[in-house]
Amino acid sequence: MSMDLLPTFARLAGAVLPEGHQFDGVDIMPLVKTTTKRTGRDLHWLFGDAWASRTGPWKLIGHDDTPEMLFDLDDDPTEQSNLLPN
Repeated sequence: MSMDLLPTFARLAGAVLPEGHQFDGVDIMPLVKTTTKRTGRDLHWLFGDAWASRTGPWKLIGHDDTPEMLFDLDDDPTEQSNLLPN
C-alpha cells in the first residue's frame, strides 16, 4: 500500500523528488491548506484479506472475494447505512 505521505512531506520540506520515478501518491497539501474538494481519483486499500475501494462517493468494503458493505459517502459520510442486501 502506498500513501500520499512522501509527496506531501517532500513538498513541506522543500525537497525535489527524482525525475523519471513514478510515485503513486500525490501531494495533498492543497486539500489541507484550503477548502479544495478531494481529487477525482479512485482509491484502493488492501490489508491482509480485507480491502476497500472508493470511486466518487461510493465506498465498497470486503474480505477475500466477498463485498460486504457499500456506502454512499455523500449521503452517509459516517458509514452508518450499508446499502448491500444481506
